[in-house]
Amino acid sequence: MEKRNEYVSALILAGGLGTRMKSDKPKVLHEICGETLLKHVILNVEEAGIEDIGVVVGYKAEMVKEMTGDKYSYFLQSEQLGTGHAVMMAKEFLKDKKGKILVLCGDAPLINKDIINDFVKYSYDNELDLGVLTAILNDAKSYGRIVRKNGRLEKIVELKDANKNETEIKEVNSGTYIFDIEKLLKHLDELSTNNAQNEYYITDMIEIFKDNDYNVDAFAAREGNIIEAANNRYELSKCEELFREKINKELMLDGVTIIDPKSTYIDRNVKVDTDTVIYPNTIIKKGSVIGKENIIYSSRIENSIIGNNNKIDNCVIVDAKVNDNNQIGPYVHLRPNADIKDNTRLGNFVEVKNSSIGNGTKVSHLTYIGDGDIGENTNVGCGVVFVNYDGKKKYRTKVGDNCFVGCNVNLVAPINIDDNVYIAAGSTLTDDVEKDSLAIARSRQTVKKGYKKK
Repeated sequence: MEKRNEYVSALILAGGLGTRMKSDKPKVLHEICGETLLKHVILNVEEAGIEDIGVVVGYKAEMVKEMTGDKYSYFLQSEQLGTGHAVMMAKEFLKDKKGKILVLCGDAPLINKDIINDFVKYSYDNELDLGVLTAILNDAKSYGRIVRKNGRLEKIVELKDANKNETEIKEVNSGTYIFDIEKLLKHLDELSTNNAQNEYYITDMIEIFKDNDYNVDAFAAREGNIIEAANNRYELSKCEELFREKINKELMLDGVTIIDPKSTYIDRNVKVDTDTVIYPNTIIKKGSVIGKENIIYSSRIENSIIGNNNKIDNCVIVDAKVNDNNQIGPYVHLRPNADIKDNTRLGNFVEVKNSSIGNGTKVSHLTYIGDGDIGENTNVGCGVVFVNYDGKKKYRTKVGDNCFVGCNVNLVAPINIDDNVYIAAGSTLTDDVEKDSLAIARSRQTVKKGYKKK
């Protein structure tokens, strides 16, 4: 954390409806890479070491607050009357503060901690009373143009008001500002709605500050795409593409192999350790922690812990734990509270839910293990079902160490299978089985010769 950032607060403007999203959900609650747009902005600010954060909310304010958390200060903008009006709604947040206030848009998730730190540092080093974060774009689109005079910020001109020379300017406004708090509060009420939109524009503060001989300037970020915001679903997808590229690049630079980054989808704050190899069409959702030297083929992993040296092939793993040196898949489904120990083998179409699988155990194919515990070095055959539900309640099944469970066995819970037990294929067991036993629960085979001819 930069020491100076202890004296910086942040105000995030997140009150807009976002009509171009064509959604009942507020724009800032649409997600990319595992977090809402608003949460990305907040995380970027927090990672820059700024802890005092206020959020201006408007449309479906309660939903925004609920999804964002109660850690932050919220201020209601009941009418959408422009960016300046949004800041006015947070006067109580600014009151009695000294230092600087960073103002950001809640739909611009790419302004990361490095850019924030650079911008704040520039404002302090140059003793700015008002700073504007800008970007240089080859295609400036409809962004407001930054007009400089003798190298310093003169004004921001919106595209519709720009003359021919101004439209050719490549430096544009990002919508992020930094103000001296006391001077902002002193002049905030001087904003007016004397414009075509009848709104209060925060950009009008530039002229107000300059008229008072305050120090105003613009800082151009090193990366142009940081100003990308999501105003519609297409722009949302472009933001996600840029953010995903950043995530994958950082992982690869840290020693993770991603075969095809464009077809690999990894959420923010997922942790992957060195020498893990991730193949195309893999999705790793937030909350996941993946260790070293894993090989992951075309799988979905969500809020799960994967240890070291595992091979995971075309699997779905949700809220589960896989320890070390396991072969999982193809087509294994690990559901919540599945805990796979070391050196196991789970094969085709095995489903595990709320169960633990002991060291060295093999469950090769077509088996359901629900609400159970299997010990070490046990073999579970094809088509085994842990029958855990009686229509009203669920019960647990326990299978000990060094057991052999034959094909098409039903274990009707609650039931306890002790160590070193053999269970014959096709058995349906309802009673406990003692150690070192053979359990057979099926009808004796009967063959009636010549039956077909009758």
